Amino acid sequence: MSIKRCSAILLLLAFALGGAGCLGAVSLEEFKYVAAIGLDKGDQMLYEYTFLLQSENTSHSQAVTGAAIVLSAEGDTIFEAMNTVHASVAYRLSFERNNSILFSRELAQAEGLEQLTKLAFNAWNMRPSVKVGVVVPSAHDYLQAMAGSGKEDLAELQYNLFQNYSADGITPIIDYDLLYEAVTGGVLDPVMMLGGLDTSAVELAKEDQARLSTVEGSSGGSQPAPEEPQENGRAGEAEQEEEKKEEAEAEKPRTTTDGVLREGGMAATAIGAALFDGWTMAGALDELQTKYMLMGRGEFAHGWIKFMYEGDIVVIHCNSIRRRVKMTRLGDAPHARMELDFTCEILQDNGPEREDNWSRYLQKAAQAHMEAELQRVFKDCQSLNCDAMGMGQAAVKWFSGTADWEAYKWKEKYPAMTAEFEVHLLLTNKYITLRME
Repeated sequence: MSIKRCSAILLLLAFALGGAGCLGAVSLEEFKYVAAIGLDKGDQMLYEYTFLLQSENTSHSQAVTGAAIVLSAEGDTIFEAMNTVHASVAYRLSFERNNSILFSRELAQAEGLEQLTKLAFNAWNMRPSVKVGVVVPSAHDYLQAMAGSGKEDLAELQYNLFQNYSADGITPIIDYDLLYEAVTGGVLDPVMMLGGLDTSAVELAKEDQARLSTVEGSSGGSQPAPEEPQENGRAGEAEQEEEKKEEAEAEKPRTTTDGVLREGGMAATAIGAALFDGWTMAGALDELQTKYMLMGRGEFAHGWIKFMYEGDIVVIHCNSIRRRVKMTRLGDAPHARMELDFTCEILQDNGPEREDNWSRYLQKAAQAHMEAELQRVFKDCQSLNCDAMGMGQAAVKWFSGTADWEAYKWKEKYPAMTAEFEVHLLLTNKYITLRME
């Protein structure tokens, strides 16, 4: 074959490959990067998908600047929702930077998260290490709140939600890889972040009031609502009371201040934990319960603990050192013993300097308080059939093979299990830092 003919063939191949590339090519300017995906139950189709997007593209994969964009569409699959979005915007969605998938509590309780196992993450360039969480009341509203944070950088918001809160021990962090391993491994149940909208924020109340005033002003003043017929009055009041109770119940994990007004801060918060029995959400823990659950789970790094001693409030800061769990008995009613070691320092103590009191009284009081709380939270998790503290990890050590472990049927034995906790505190600072010694 002559050199000219080879060159002609190579030129044709180059044109062919270039043409094929143009058919599927999308320039960088036509991408919008998805930072989070939210899933709710749909009205007309199975699901409503909400996509939280970066408003500006950057060259750094972790950088996020400017206000965010929220798009949503319903679909029986995420691909149908993406088609709907792509048909209405002038750019394509990229999932390369997505770091979280958030489910509404309604969806997590109704059918669980098993649908995630049906997705091929690599097919759309999304990492299986993506964080997974549950939010109240809806994922759409939660992502809208994150997008509406205005001046705050979206990367900082997500860092705060998934890192800073975890550092205080008031919410867990789990990615899809760990979620899948927990459920399929059968030695512990998954727990994940519980997000919500903080309706106690003063700024939200001001915004709502301003919006209401604008609407009333544009309509020439508010009109009184027509009175309901007298015969339906009692029935209407009963329905309203029932709705109020349901709303109050739904909003319990949604505030960071238990309804006490605050000013400033984000509307989207992460506090507490969602507990799962396999793939399905079984219940929730508040921030205090979450601290002790994470201690028992071996995922508590550090955080403060408050307890009463001789009528005074004492606050200590604990750093986890070691967790040891031993299943001392199996059978139909297993029993486990857990030992937890911490270093600590006193942050607040209204009494006199207690260097001597620590070893004689205060240390024992703190350890007894923590042991009682661990026992209480263990029983709370057990009542939901959630092995949140991973007691199965100790039980599985009794078995030499997978078949024997599966035949034991750990989750059937777990409701009858008992446990004892022993806490050891090592004081690293004898005095309160802010005291003038």
